[in-house]
Amino acid sequence: MVLLREPVRVVPLGYITRTVDGAVLTIGERHGAPKYGYTITRDVEEFLAAIDISTVHTEFTDDEQRLLDALHDSGIISLCPVSAGLPVVPMTRKPLTVARHAVGYIVQVGEGGETRIVSEIGGQLVHMIDGERTLQELVHELAQDAPVDSLLEEATVFAQAMRRVSAMTFEPAA
Repeated sequence: MVLLREPVRVVPLGYITRTVDGAVLTIGERHGAPKYGYTITRDVEEFLAAIDISTVHTEFTDDEQRLLDALHDSGIISLCPVSAGLPVVPMTRKPLTVARHAVGYIVQVGEGGETRIVSEIGGQLVHMIDGERTLQELVHELAQDAPVDSLLEEATVFAQAMRRVSAMTFEPAA
């Protein structure tokens, strides 16, 4: 096991589209960012899809560390130290409709698509995502007098839920 100097989150970047030839990972699809496309294998696609960005990692096996370092160096994932928060730019991939609910907000993904109940923070973040600011910056904006760490945890859970239904992806910060 490799003990990390600091706990990290693993955040996959970009989005995957299926083609007749396989899967293509696209990173950098936002204004002013260089755009890259990677043809990826089914194993890599499944690996990236299985990542839970809300998980905080404190150790990896040597093989996991080598793989994550290679993916990070290639710009396919971002290894985010917990002290840095989430310095990745959230991007909505589908239209999101938000409505108040008794326990937070209901987010509908696309026209008549899946719905998710999200926290107050998640409901506020939907309106703030602009493809320019990082998730960390958005949380700081919301924080005002609240503790940033607890808001970041809520934002991470929201972002993971939206990622699971392909409504949100992440791009590297400029």
